[in-house]
Amino acid sequence: MTSDINDDMSSFVLPNLKDISQFDIAVNKSGQVYLFYTKQLSAEPEYAEFDAEMNTLSFLDEMGRVQDSGLEIQNSAKSHLQKADFITLVQVSDEFKIQKARNIQLISR
Repeated sequence: MTSDINDDMSSFVLPNLKDISQFDIAVNKSGQVYLFYTKQLSAEPEYAEFDAEMNTLSFLDEMGRVQDSGLEIQNSAKSHLQKADFITLVQVSDEFKIQKARNIQLISR
């Protein structure tokens, strides 16, 4: 029974973003937060969660699956993440040309 529960739970946790893509967080002068990444995400995130105490940035899809960024958030970005209402996800090619961009809600805890 325990293995069935673990198998079911593993379907709700996606691989860390840093394990599947190169990515970085940037903040512009007005405080807008951007996440640039190079490879297709495991799932399209509906929203993001930033936990300042745990220093984690995670993405959740419409099915409730969680994908942790795996990134150690730098102090310079923490205050911006705590204040932001959304984050702009920007997929770029290996040559850093924008493939797609969209805003998702950012919830800070």
